[in-house]
Amino acid sequence: MSSTSNSTDDENNTNSSSSSSSSSTQSSSLSGIVGFLTTEAVIVGVIIFYFVYGGVILYDCKIAQSNVLPHDINCEPYTEHQSKISPILTNIFIHSGEPDVSMKLQIPYKNNQKNTIIDLLRKYKSSPYSSNTGNFFAAIIDDLLSFNYSWLTNVLNLLNNLPEILILLLGPLIVNVVAVVMFIFEHFYFMYLWFANMDWFYKDKKNVTTQNKNGMTKVRATWDNMSFYELFDLYWAFVMVCIFTVLFFIILIAFPVVIPIIPLFTMCWARISLLGYKGIINKNNTLIGVGTIIKNVFKYYKITFMVVLTILTALNAFTKLGPVAGAAFAVVVVLMMFFGSVFKDKPEPDLTPLVSSDQADRLCVPKQKYGFFETAFRCFFGLQHGGKELVKDLKTVGKVMQKNSNIMSQTPSPIQTQPSPILPPNTNSNTNSNANSNANSNANSNTK
Repeated sequence: MSSTSNSTDDENNTNSSSSSSSSSTQSSSLSGIVGFLTTEAVIVGVIIFYFVYGGVILYDCKIAQSNVLPHDINCEPYTEHQSKISPILTNIFIHSGEPDVSMKLQIPYKNNQKNTIIDLLRKYKSSPYSSNTGNFFAAIIDDLLSFNYSWLTNVLNLLNNLPEILILLLGPLIVNVVAVVMFIFEHFYFMYLWFANMDWFYKDKKNVTTQNKNGMTKVRATWDNMSFYELFDLYWAFVMVCIFTVLFFIILIAFPVVIPIIPLFTMCWARISLLGYKGIINKNNTLIGVGTIIKNVFKYYKITFMVVLTILTALNAFTKLGPVAGAAFAVVVVLMMFFGSVFKDKPEPDLTPLVSSDQADRLCVPKQKYGFFETAFRCFFGLQHGGKELVKDLKTVGKVMQKNSNIMSQTPSPIQTQPSPILPPNTNSNTNSNANSNANSNANSNTK
């Protein structure tokens, strides 16, 4: 009886252990499948986002090649100096062959002249309600935006010389790395601009009224440098310079987190504003945006997309489901490559031979730009042109004093009631000489 009971217990233990092991195997396989699907969803989302970002970078490279970004602080839209940009065609969605062909994209400047913040700041500077302090901050934002558009134009135009597939795959990484470096440098540039734009405190505002063809009047503010003899205004400007200098160091020491706000805003705005640029593809009259380019990226680079997705999915299958499932997935992918249509590319019409990848020429005749030392000199002394302006002011003072002295000399004295007779020139001298000669002749005759 005891032996029979022992054998029964052993069988029960065996059955329980086998059932527990099978249940653990099922739970582990189920968790592996769940982990595979979760990771796969993340992989697909990341790849889609990366290719979307790559399409944005590709479109930005064509914008930089067209040279339409507002990177010159001395030209429009910052000032009234117009820029002349030669229109060019750019290559996009290149197909290798004999010869290489591509679609053509044009970024017309006339359709991309709207700059919301820059236009708003320019209108504020010329409005009759503008002030020195407001123009001071507006000038800083303008300079920071110009700086961001400048490095974006240079970096993206340099990136445009790479093969298109590398722009899609490496462009987002390169642009992000450069953006981090530029953001660090932009902090120091912001500190410099804080002092360099203090010459706005040495400017006087004059409201000028103009009338258009319809008879409507418009008041426009013009800003000129203070004259050398406006001592009170110069003194008050110097006080403002001292106040903002102390304010800068207070913010830098007590509230350093405030410093990155303006550089971060200008960099993000410059980067996002590129999404609003419009283009014309294959000489079509319809304007297209970045969305059309992103859609065509998935159309013309679907093979690249599927290859990247396949490699990462295979690695995910080997990791989460084991080597057997990973090998089976690899076999399925190989069969799809040979017999499926997903990995086959179809030639597109409207493809023409490649054009030059040189950047478009941009011509503008700006005002004179000053260096650091002359800017610092203008900042503290309010002289827009250094010594030339000082000489000009001194000449102005001399002319005013000379004019006043002439007026004083022409004013009649209160003691003098009768004006003195005005004789012809040299009349007295001739009369005296004739009288002297007659007297001498009479004296000589009497002597004889």
